[in-house]
Amino acid sequence: MEEVKKPGKLQSLLLTAWFDAQKKYDCDVPTKNQIELRSIAQAMPFIQILEVVAEDDLVIRMAGSGLEQRVGHSLTGRNLSDSLEDKQLASMVPLMIAGMAKTPFGFRRGFRNLARETENSRASTYDGATLLLPLTGLDGQINMAITVDEADKGSRQLANTIGKNPCAESTRLQDTLWFDFIDLGHGLPDLSAL
Repeated sequence: MEEVKKPGKLQSLLLTAWFDAQKKYDCDVPTKNQIELRSIAQAMPFIQILEVVAEDDLVIRMAGSGLEQRVGHSLTGRNLSDSLEDKQLASMVPLMIAGMAKTPFGFRRGFRNLARETENSRASTYDGATLLLPLTGLDGQINMAITVDEADKGSRQLANTIGKNPCAESTRLQDTLWFDFIDLGHGLPDLSAL
């Protein structure tokens, strides 16, 4: 695994907005409506809102236009398991969000996005990191998350290397480079089972 990189500007904006909402509303985990959108406006094109729909899957309720442009197709409304080629990672994220209900924590994952080559796709291969923070859903349970993807500063915009794929709706291929867990004021749970 590669060295963990510090949060970039977009991730710092989201972290600050999340902690501001936690403090303002005196809650363990804010709802998506409690996050001040003006404070994360610059990050919005790269934000996703995820919701647990099954024990082992999430649906992408909203994906920013910049993120969809980076991956080369629409993500909104898709299940995470259909969106990520890495099925182990796709099934691990809902378990992590379930663990966040007991001990709220955040995490960052460094990745290399490997773009499939298509005739009309503007997707590219790049290195970046995802920040995931828990959210409280409308039912009062921690069953949602907000993420922001950020390309590494100076990231290599590598040539597409996956080969032609006739389907523009193909899944995202990502290699995980590193993980980093974030204490949101409650300590970190035992994550050894993941």
